Amino acid sequence: MIGVRGHGVLRDQRGGAGSGAAAAIDRDYRFVRMGDILSLIVSGAWRQPYEYDGRQLAHDAGRLTIGPDPFAGATVPLALPVRRIARRRYTSSEDLRAALAAAPEEWLRGSATGRA
Repeated sequence: MIGVRGHGVLRDQRGGAGSGAAAAIDRDYRFVRMGDILSLIVSGAWRQPYEYDGRQLAHDAGRLTIGPDPFAGATVPLALPVRRIARRRYTSSEDLRAALAAAPEEWLRGSATGRA
């Protein structure tokens, strides 16, 4: 299982987790980070289970599962805009930018469900 540890360096630079602003940033950061991780799991078709912020995440055959269940038993449709590029070493940022610009946008569709 892959996991992500906390971001204590950021907390230390903001003056500690006790301040109201730092606590709000931590809450927002966890939410944004979770969305980022979920989109990477789905678009990258990761098969290995992943853990973040007390949640178990897995993706298989277009279905994302999250435990404990955040959806109260519902199945949530997913649609992510993606661009498919060749899996190769890009020689420069320009090379990568050109490949992304040339790739058509597609929609990757699936669903998300919770598990106990």
